[in-house]
Amino acid sequence: MKIFIFYSTSIFVIVFVVLILMVAYKVLIKKETPSNYYTPFDHIAGQATNEFQEENKEYEREEQNDEGNDIDKNI
Repeated sequence: MKIFIFYSTSIFVIVFVVLILMVAYKVLIKKETPSNYYTPFDHIAGQATNEFQEENKEYEREEQNDEGNDIDKNI
């Protein structure tokens, strides 16, 4: 059982070291930034520019439609 834990942790560490070395190679040697792919967290955190801009445009349209309408002002 100890050997299994040793090998599994070793593989885990090796995978992360390889990933870090790949990023370091791209940044330092090739002088290019690694691409960051879309993650669902981008949408939750408001980093998706398309969605944010669409919501702003919709809000502006609603404000323009409500400017002359004072029917429900006292409600």
